[in-house]
Amino acid sequence: MKTRKVTYRISDEFFSFWFRFIYHNYTALEEGSERVFERFKAEFPAFVGKTYERIALEFVRRLDLGFKPERVGRWWHRKEEIDVVAYNRNDVVLFEVEWSDLSLRDSRKVLKAFEKKAELLPLRGNYRFGIVARELEGKEELRKEGFLAFDLGDVTGASSTRGE
Repeated sequence: MKTRKVTYRISDEFFSFWFRFIYHNYTALEEGSERVFERFKAEFPAFVGKTYERIALEFVRRLDLGFKPERVGRWWHRKEEIDVVAYNRNDVVLFEVEWSDLSLRDSRKVLKAFEKKAELLPLRGNYRFGIVARELEGKEELRKEGFLAFDLGDVTGASSTRGE
């Protein structure tokens, strides 16, 4: 019998935060335990990163990608993962989402890695690659090179949300 791995998540961000950081530590928080605060400082960026991935997924759903995607979602196979995949019969767009500030050099490394990951996907068509980061140095240059490049300002509407 073939089994499928299923994951569940709490969709409300407040409750997700509550159960992740408060519920199991309630007594220690009331006692003012420094251990809980140290753990919070260490784990909170990863927590925000997962939330940013979900926000970026919704952001990509609203983008004009130059085609109407049949599906937009995450993809993973064994140890490989792509944060956002949008595709139809002829077009595929892959996005890496990073809750960090990326230099132009780091962004290019991430985008180059997509070429290898793209070979693992069972999708055929015209591939484009993109990145959504907290802050993205040189995003205009990346756009001129044909990449889709966005940062928090674009996601929140503080900047233009056009992919071209």
